[in-house]
Amino acid sequence: MLLFVAFRILYFLFLFRIIFSFIGGNFSPDSTVYQIGEAIYQITEPILAPIRSIVPPIGGTMDISPLIALFIIRIIQGLLIGTL
Repeated sequence: MLLFVAFRILYFLFLFRIIFSFIGGNFSPDSTVYQIGEAIYQITEPILAPIRSIVPPIGGTMDISPLIALFIIRIIQGLLIGTL
């Protein structure tokens, strides 16, 4: 059960990161939204950096590494939780 919750939280962090990338970074560093976005970035970046080194952004601008990470998380979740 704890493993399922951990994967679910990680999944939503990546979804929020994708949403924040569309919103943009026009928030004051003192704002709550900026602080939440920065926390999500710090949590997810160590996972995305290795993916980005294998799959560079498309056209130099569209980073699909969060989508790949979501896909990988779902596969690992299915394999691990399916075996428990």
